Amino acid sequence: MLNIQYTAYQGLGANCMPKRTGANGKCGIKLSMAGFGHRNSTRSDLEWDSYEAALLTFAREIVGPEFTLMLDVYGSDPNWSGSFDWALKTARILEKLGYLWLEEPLSPTATEEYIRLSLASGIAISGGEDFIALKDFESWSAKRAVSILQPDCTRVGGLTPLHCIREAAHHHNIDLIPHGWNTAVGLAADLQFQATTPEGRLCMVEYMPARHLEEPLKHDPFGLDHEGMIAVPTGPGLGVELDNDRVEDGVGVFDCGEETIELPW
Repeated sequence: MLNIQYTAYQGLGANCMPKRTGANGKCGIKLSMAGFGHRNSTRSDLEWDSYEAALLTFAREIVGPEFTLMLDVYGSDPNWSGSFDWALKTARILEKLGYLWLEEPLSPTATEEYIRLSLASGIAISGGEDFIALKDFESWSAKRAVSILQPDCTRVGGLTPLHCIREAAHHHNIDLIPHGWNTAVGLAADLQFQATTPEGRLCMVEYMPARHLEEPLKHDPFGLDHEGMIAVPTGPGLGVELDNDRVEDGVGVFDCGEETIELPW
């Protein structure tokens, strides 16, 4: 059984609060609030500081002090303009509020700034979901650019490259949380992979209850128990079986609140 990181991408509000997971002490919610960090001229910097801090505080107050929270600001966005100073300020607010990590607060090309931020921050900094090549993960691990690497199994080439990335990360005392919540096969692979995490290392998977994780499969193996745990599928291979009729007939549709993304299976 693995701990679950419940990924909520619908913005701050009822949709991303832990109605289903609120009583599960081992669950966590990763918040990704629409527009967070994208500042404009409608407010002064001090007003933006106050506004963003209030949102983060509000989320903490809703779930309580014991619930695990993370924040993803998606610095991989080509339009992302968050600076090092903004990232450090945000990290310090999150530290005071007891968040577990700050995800992608900078552009993935800002390696030196990631290094500075990780050294200066009191909470974990995570990133790496857009990287594909092993050398990039090895470089970030050796430089300790982040505390948590987040490779996507469906992007890096499968479980074997993912294992090599984890070896490089652990060699430099960096944790690894796969970023594979967005497809059924990716989640199945993440579960199998994380089940082999060495004792003493951070072990979680990302999970968003949604049709795109259930429709391609004959059976839904991804149900949470009352403690916020998910069983690792025990069937052959990754433990799941594709529903070939559904795969051949169309696409899965993932409604993430702001837009609809079609995912070809």
